[in-house]
Amino acid sequence: MLTVENKLHYIGRKSQCTGGIMINIKKSGKTPPHLIIFLLILGISAWLRLYNLKLNPGWYHDECVFVDQSWNLIHGKFQWEAVSNTFLPRLPLPHLLTGALMLLFGKHLLVIRTFYALCGISIVVILYFTGVVAGNRNYGLLYATVYAIMPYTVLYNRWGFTYNLVTALSAGGFLLMLIYLKDKRLKWLWLAVLCTGLALVSEIISIIVFVFVAISLLFLPERRKNFAILSTAFIPLFLYLVFMWIFKNHIFIQDTGVIFQKRAVESGFLSGFVKNPAPRARGLLPGPRRTVIIRKAFPGAVL
Repeated sequence: MLTVENKLHYIGRKSQCTGGIMINIKKSGKTPPHLIIFLLILGISAWLRLYNLKLNPGWYHDECVFVDQSWNLIHGKFQWEAVSNTFLPRLPLPHLLTGALMLLFGKHLLVIRTFYALCGISIVVILYFTGVVAGNRNYGLLYATVYAIMPYTVLYNRWGFTYNLVTALSAGGFLLMLIYLKDKRLKWLWLAVLCTGLALVSEIISIIVFVFVAISLLFLPERRKNFAILSTAFIPLFLYLVFMWIFKNHIFIQDTGVIFQKRAVESGFLSGFVKNPAPRARGLLPGPRRTVIIRKAFPGAVL
């Protein structure tokens, strides 16, 4: 039987064979050298991302915010630190996943760091199989190696940032779309759309994945059917927006305006504190341009 890797390699090479004749794959009891190299790269990638993860790098403020938001969201609260009823500045999927993990393993920064580090390791795997599907295992090894050891990506994967999840989902959508372009079976398109849909409720920047899939489908037959399938990627995001519109209408509108006007991930509700602090925390904000985080320990904050 063919291994998963050989099947993907066949998909990548099939278009290069006259008449779609299946290529001959050598079968032997020995482990292929490229597989040994890939496993070595994967091991190095895991060690670089998981070793001493609790203490190194130092705690980043945004990570602590994500821990708090995830913990509150999994308990049904839309809350940022001591400020109640805030619209989460980031989309909910990362917080739901890490919040569920913290319910199982405890409320600690190490939990979300481990989850996002595993997302980084999964990207190494995805990049390798991207090369395999493209028809050249050596390219896959190169892609995986560069990502595995690049200092910036290692550091970023060790931090508990939501971008690690959306990067894994985006890369997965790219790989699955590449397989669909080679293989033409609809199950790969559905899986690519699934990754795209999940990415859209992780970070809004993942809209670029949808654009890539849409452009790819323009060059294929049965466009109407394919684009109908692609449109289902917006279902998770649509359901989330409907929920926010019904249950957190005024906060949703204000925060959406702030995010798109200032082009920054920021809570419009907290901006309301800066512009008009009187309704919520009289006397706590010394100036209109200064951002202040309201904490429960501060006297006078009405929550």
